[in-house]
Amino acid sequence: MSALTDKMTFLERLKNTLIYLVSDIFRDVLYLAQFKQIQNKYNIVPDTNIGDIASKARLWLWASDFAFEYPRPLMPHVIPIGSFTAEKVKPLSKELDDWIRGSGVHGIVVFSMGSQIKDLGRNLTVDIASALSRLPQRIVWRHDGETPTTVGSNTKIVKKWMPQNDLLANPNTRLFVTHGGASGVHEGLHHGVPMLCIPIYTDHYDNAAKMKSKGIGNYIDYKTMTSDSFHQMMVDIITNDRYKKRAQKLSAISRDKPMTAEESVVYWVNYVLKHGTDHLISQVPNLSWYQYFLLDVAAFVVVVALVIFCVIKKMGAIVLGLCCRKSKKQKKKTA
Repeated sequence: MSALTDKMTFLERLKNTLIYLVSDIFRDVLYLAQFKQIQNKYNIVPDTNIGDIASKARLWLWASDFAFEYPRPLMPHVIPIGSFTAEKVKPLSKELDDWIRGSGVHGIVVFSMGSQIKDLGRNLTVDIASALSRLPQRIVWRHDGETPTTVGSNTKIVKKWMPQNDLLANPNTRLFVTHGGASGVHEGLHHGVPMLCIPIYTDHYDNAAKMKSKGIGNYIDYKTMTSDSFHQMMVDIITNDRYKKRAQKLSAISRDKPMTAEESVVYWVNYVLKHGTDHLISQVPNLSWYQYFLLDVAAFVVVVALVIFCVIKKMGAIVLGLCCRKSKKQKKKTA
C-alpha cells in the first residue's frame, strides 16, 4: 500500500520498509486475530495460527503474471498462472451490444469501482457524471447509488452487476476506469485496454503505481479530484496512442503462455497429487530470523577475524619487543 515502484530512492526504501513492518503488525494483531477467534470457537487446530497454516501450503497458485508485476524471485512451489476471469469471454446482451455499436468511431468507456465500494459520496459522483458526459465516447457505468443529475445521454448506468470482462474484451473499448482491484486490472491488462485508476483501499494504490510505471495508464486521487481534472486525464489516456500501444504489448506478453490459467491449475494440482512438492519447497520457513539473514555466520566471521587480528597484533608486539631488546643489547656492546 506504499504506491511505490521497484525503483526507489533511499527515503522511499525507508518508507517502504516502515510500511512493511507496520502492516506486518497490523496483519497479526487485527486481521489474523479474527481467524484465531474462529479457530478457537470451532476447535480448528487451535494450537497454531493461520500464518503457520499458510506457511505449510504445499503449492501456491498465484493469479498474476510478470507482464504486470515487478520482477522478483519466487520459490519453485509458487506458480504464477495469470487471471482466471480474463480468459473466458461471453457474448454481450443485445441491449449492451446495441449500445456499443451505436458509439461509432469513438467507442466506449467502461467504468466500475468494484462491488465493495457502494458510494463515492454525492459531490464526487456528480463531478464524475459531469466529466463523463463531456466525452464523445459512450459510457457503461456500474453504479449502485443514487443517479446523479449530471448524467449525460452518453452514459448507461448498470446496477448490481456488469459483464466487465466481456465489455473489456470488446474492440470498441477505449478506456477502463477502475478502483484498481486485482481482478479488474488483470482483465484490462489481458485485453489490452488502457486504464485510469481511482484507488480507494490499500492494494489499489500499489496496482495504480504499477499501472503508471508500466505505461498502460495513470491514476488520480479521489480526495482532490475535480470534474475538470478527471475529464482531462481520461481524454489524455484515450487520445494518447502510447497508452494503447503499451497496453497491447503487455497484453501480448500476458497471453503468451503454454497453458491457460485453468489448464495450469489442473496441471499443477495433478502434479502435486502424483509427486508431492517436497523437492520444490525451501527450508527457509524452518530458519530463525538470525539464520535467514546469516547473522550467526556474520557474527562468527567477525569474531574469528577479531581473534586473528588480536593474535597477529599480540605476536607483532612480541616480535617488536624482542627486536627492541636485541637492538639495545647491540648498542650496549658497541658502547
